[in-house]
Amino acid sequence: MKTRNTTTILLSTIFIISVFALVVYAQHGMEMKSEKRASDKARCAIEGMEMKKSAMVEMEHHGRTLYFCSKEQMEMFKTNPTKYLRVISIGDVDVNLNILTMKEYKDIMNAMGMGGMMKMEDMGKATHYISAYLTDKKTGASIATPSVDKIQLVITSPDGKVQKPQMKFVDMMKYHAAGFNLAKSGVYKIKVILQAADIEYKV
Repeated sequence: MKTRNTTTILLSTIFIISVFALVVYAQHGMEMKSEKRASDKARCAIEGMEMKKSAMVEMEHHGRTLYFCSKEQMEMFKTNPTKYLRVISIGDVDVNLNILTMKEYKDIMNAMGMGGMMKMEDMGKATHYISAYLTDKKTGASIATPSVDKIQLVITSPDGKVQKPQMKFVDMMKYHAAGFNLAKSGVYKIKVILQAADIEYKV
């Protein structure tokens, strides 16, 4: 099944001011309250884990250096890059989405000896595992964003059904993730919501 995802940024009226501020800060490098990870670390392009570059495999892809936890993961990625990684740019910040079938996710975790850390009971009938994290568009460095309270995905299936499970922050991986049911063939539309802290406005 060839899946083409369309991405859209939603600005809810509840937090439109705070999210707009996040975008402006990202564009101008101002008061975003974020810190870049050490330059000797990188994200795995297929499942999002952050590791030391010296322990990873790298490849060039469309003028960008990508890193992987293993050669097997790199070869897997080569078969269909847009299936596994989608990137949405907001100013100088990239929102990265890694999309894996549940079997692929389980196999990768087991191969790294981390199978026991998976909490599959939280996935329900999910067919895919999607993780999301932010990186600097120019350097590719991970960005810690305490000003972002939540990264939320809203996925609309080919028959119009909407899924928006709570994306949980996985502390060990430093990304937000959730399971989604993408069992039906066709085109899925993925909308990304960056929710910052709410503000109060009194009239």
